[in-house]
Order: sequence, then C-alpha cells, then structure tokens
Amino acid sequence: MTPFWLISLGSPNQTALDFLGNSTRIILAIERSRSVGSKFLCLPELCLTGYGCEDQFLSQAYLRQAEREVVKLLDYTQDFTLLVGAPIAVNHQVYNGMIMIQDQQILGIVPKKKLAAGGIYYESRHFTPWPVNSHTHIHYAGCDH
Repeated sequence: MTPFWLISLGSPNQTALDFLGNSTRIILAIERSRSVGSKFLCLPELCLTGYGCEDQFLSQAYLRQAEREVVKLLDYTQDFTLLVGAPIAVNHQVYNGMIMIQDQQILGIVPKKKLAAGGIYYESRHFTPWPVNSHTHIHYAGCDH
C-alpha cells in the first residue's frame, strides 16, 4: 500500500490587529488537524495578523510582534508542517509572505510576487512585490534560514 499524507486546509476567522486571538485560532486549527491524522496544515495569506491591518503593516513594532508570534508557533509543529501567512520585513521593505514551519523550524519564506490591485485591493500601498527569480538569506526573529 502506498503511504499518503492527509493535508488540512484551514481558514480561521481572523481579526485584524488581534495577535493573541489569531495565534490561538491557529493553534486550535493545528490541534484539529492533528486530531484527524493530518501532519500538514495550510492557512491563508496574512492569517497571523489578519488581512485588514492597513498602515500597521508599515510599523516596525507591528512587524516585530508578528515575528514573535511566528516564533511562538514553532512549539506546536513537532512532527507537523504548517504554512502560515504573515508580513515579512526584508531590507526595509515589507512583503506579504507565506512561512513554512516544520518540526519546530522555519524552513523557508515565500513572499508574494504579484500583488492584488484594482477595485478594493491596494496591496502595493503596504507591500512590495518580491522580485522574480530573487533569493536571499534573511534573519527572522532569532532564526536563521
């Protein structure tokens, strides 16, 4: 018999600017995924902070708090893989990133390359698109990757 992975997709009811509540709901989603035998959970972009944080995405204090919250999530990923969206600061630019955490380590971060524009969407006000074919080593919340 071929082994398979049960992959969970989650969409917690996140609230902008509510780090404690958002982190708690992410941890509950991890626990719920584990309870059905899943070892992989994929969450939406900006799930950690909520999507509508507006100009808070440009605040260094806010970005540092987001980093601290990501580090807290490491404790819940033993024998588990988590993809979670959060704002990422690199070289004085802010990116809309997806963070891959596995076995209590950050494996990588994939910043968004194409930002939503038009209508009610204006991501370029807060985020910089990641350059195509660009890679970098960043220091993130005390973790090297």
